[in-house]
Parts: sequence; C-alpha cells; structure tokens
Amino acid sequence: MLSRPSHALLLIALLAGAASAQDAAAEAPTEAKQSPFSVALTLSGSHAGKADFDDATGSLSITRLGAALGVGYKLSDKASLQIGMSAEHSHYDFSTSTNLIAGTSEPFDDILIARFSAGMDFAIDDSRSWFVNGFITSSGESGADFDDTLTGGGMVGYVHTFNKKLTLGVGVIGSSRLEDDFLVFPIPIIRWQIAEKLVLATGQGASVSLTYQPSQTWAVGVEGGWERREFRLDKDGPVPSGIALDSRIPLGVFARFSPNQNFLIAGRVGAHVGSNLEISNAQGRKIVEDDLDPAIYFGLDLTVRF
Repeated sequence: MLSRPSHALLLIALLAGAASAQDAAAEAPTEAKQSPFSVALTLSGSHAGKADFDDATGSLSITRLGAALGVGYKLSDKASLQIGMSAEHSHYDFSTSTNLIAGTSEPFDDILIARFSAGMDFAIDDSRSWFVNGFITSSGESGADFDDTLTGGGMVGYVHTFNKKLTLGVGVIGSSRLEDDFLVFPIPIIRWQIAEKLVLATGQGASVSLTYQPSQTWAVGVEGGWERREFRLDKDGPVPSGIALDSRIPLGVFARFSPNQNFLIAGRVGAHVGSNLEISNAQGRKIVEDDLDPAIYFGLDLTVRF
C-alpha cells in the first residue's frame, strides 16, 4: 500500500496551487471584455468547545483549519467548467476519555480531509439549467495508508428560476464510503426572496440559512445544517486502520461583510447539537458509539475572488 503523505505536505500543496492560480490571474492581460476565468480562494477556521460524552467519561473539543480553491471557466454562453480543491485539518482533543476505547484516552488526534472535484453547468434557457460533477476524497489520520482513505462519487442536479424571487431545484449525490455501502441521497436547492432584504436559501451540503441584508456590504442571519465526516485511522494507532464517523448538527447565527464583490469575511457562532461519534474496526464493524452534549462553536471565513 502507498504510505500517506503528511498533513502539512498535502495542505501546502493545495495552498501552493492556490498561490499559482492567484499569480496567473494577476499576470493575465487586462481586456475590455470580462474574462471567462473566475478564481475564488477561501480560508477558514473554527473551534468547537468541550462537549461531554453521554456514556463514556471525558469530553471532546475540535479545532479546524481549512483552505478551498475554486476555478471556473466559461466555455460558452450556456456552459461552464468548475474545478475545486480543498483541504481541512482537524485536531480532536480528547480529555480524560479513558473508557471510550480500552487502553487509551486518545483514540485519534489529527485528521486531514482533502478533496478534488470537477464539474460542468449547462443552461437550457434563461430560466432552466442543470449541472454534473464528480469528486475524489482522501480522509484520514496521519499514519493511515493513503489508498485506504479514498472515497469518490458525484452529483447531478436541475435548477429552475421561476422569477427574480424564487429558484428551486434538486440534486442527487452518490458517494462511496469507507468499508460501507454506496450512499445516495437527494439535496434540495432553494433560493426564496421572502422580502426585499430577506432571503431563505440552501447552501453547500445539507445546510439552510435565513439572511437579512440591510445594506450592500452587510448581512446577518441564522443557519443550520448537518455535518458528517468519516475518516480512516492510523494503521499503528489504538484502533489500527479503523474508521471514525463524526456527525453533528450546527445551529447558529452569522454576520458577513463584503465591501466589494471580490472580498468577503464571515463570522459565525452557535451550538453543535445532536453530536455523535462512532468508531469501527478496519473491516467496518462498530466498536463504540456515543452521543455528546451540546457545545458552543465559533468560526471565521475569508473569501477572495479574482
């Protein structure tokens, strides 16, 4: 099996790719017409405070750092190409969790999730469009065999803009899982302008937000969603080449500041509820599962577009 690259090297590689794209954008000659290229770089960080386990002793807190690069190219008036790369490093800090996994108080610690995706958007007419994309993901702890961390899948969807106030659509995602059956589930796509400054919309993944925008530069709102992270564990760790599944429901408020169309900074704070941690052996047989108490989280995102 291939050995897994270090977290730092993978993250640096993705950030280096982002920097190269920024340099290319900066060096491109200025044209009177709009460039068919678009580039967006997002840096993010978040922290979830200590949450006690329901059955096991101890608690868990999580710190995450991430970077995402998206590149778009308009092929024609009706078709565009989208390519994305992202990396997220998570540090799981277990405190006195002595009976979650026998013989250790720290089942795992540093996790890297890296993803590459590519897709296309197609406009049928001024109001209807459809899209398709595929992705490959590596999710694992440092020390996991790289080829054992890989999953892949894709998404196809349809979007209909009825008028300036209402857009509806649906997507279907299919993805392989670590030592589990292929997963298929639908994703609703909604953008509803309830009032002049109030919008209800779904976001990336299984999330929804209600946004109030009092001005061109400021927006505030409430948001909720469902997060699911599955990753392979260290082949020499307490659960050799095992699998961990971290799922949670974030509910919170956010504020966004965007002085122009090329810069956005967003902050959020809220609580993780319905959190659950499941750990299985290398064959996917569950060893332990426990719920966690609600915990406060906060995060900050910075997006720059070129």
